[in-house]
Amino acid sequence: MHDANFTPMTHTQHLIIARRHINLHASTQHALECLVARFDACVLMDVLSDAAPASSITLDFSLPATATIPVKKECLFEEAGRAVFASQSGYVLTWADTFVHLEPAHARASGFIAPHFWQEPLHMQRSFLMMLLMLMMRHKHAFALHANALVTHNNAVLFIGASGSGKTTTALSLVRCGWHYLGDDTIILEAQQQQIEALAIRKGFAVRPATHQHFKQFVSSAQIVTGHKQTVTIPDGFGGQLVKHAVPRVLIFPTLSSQATSLTPLAPTQALLRLSKQSLGMGDNKTVSHQQLELLSRLVRQCQAFTLALGVDALHAPEALSAQLKQVLATSVVNAPQA
Repeated sequence: MHDANFTPMTHTQHLIIARRHINLHASTQHALECLVARFDACVLMDVLSDAAPASSITLDFSLPATATIPVKKECLFEEAGRAVFASQSGYVLTWADTFVHLEPAHARASGFIAPHFWQEPLHMQRSFLMMLLMLMMRHKHAFALHANALVTHNNAVLFIGASGSGKTTTALSLVRCGWHYLGDDTIILEAQQQQIEALAIRKGFAVRPATHQHFKQFVSSAQIVTGHKQTVTIPDGFGGQLVKHAVPRVLIFPTLSSQATSLTPLAPTQALLRLSKQSLGMGDNKTVSHQQLELLSRLVRQCQAFTLALGVDALHAPEALSAQLKQVLATSVVNAPQA
């Protein structure tokens, strides 16, 4: 993919995101600062002063616009101008004139960011960079799950489902009851020797303005938006606070309901099927997908699973749901399989 006559610049920043070391390169210092700012706006990260270790992921945006794009094969995903294609050695991620060639086997992605990329809506920039990050990290055994996580005593309840299922509203209601949290909409799953662990990666909660009316004590940012949503953050000292990792013990699959809120046990096979549908990238690479499915299977074995019919009482009087979840969580911890 590299132009033989092109000499890369050395504008570099080293980051840690979800326990993975990221080497970030750009063609100018300004472009590098923009990239760091965009990542910082949407993900939890630490900046390193020293070089990251050799096992890190490299994201190199220093290629010129004239660099050759690898031959694109099957289109794996396409939405709002963004597309992911299979290539001979990985993937090609495109958005208008911006392109990135992902080579997961070499833990490297390289490409070109067009100047007008920085004039696009902020949520679109963030979405593009998050997709790049998630695709690379899953080849480092870090798998993204479309879920929220609420935590108490390092044990987590995962709320898993597509947009509109009530995950964020329920999570904020429970945070207001004192639950800690791992973040909104996306978490990272990582296999440890004895158990599956959930890691925080995203900053804040993305909510619609109408939803934010119910949580006015949370700080809203008018500058950071996701589509028609605003990002809200939990004030320091509020009660429920951000934690960076926890052990999942309960899986909840919520749906909105006109009836009273109720929990119903879910069979492990059904839980695994639903988990697979909300786990990024299933099926695009046989080896990695097998690892991903094994991780999800282990997750089901260490958790109890339920469907949750969310009535309006869960929003206006979440204390009853909070108490019920704590009871379920306590039972799940006691009955957790021993490593």
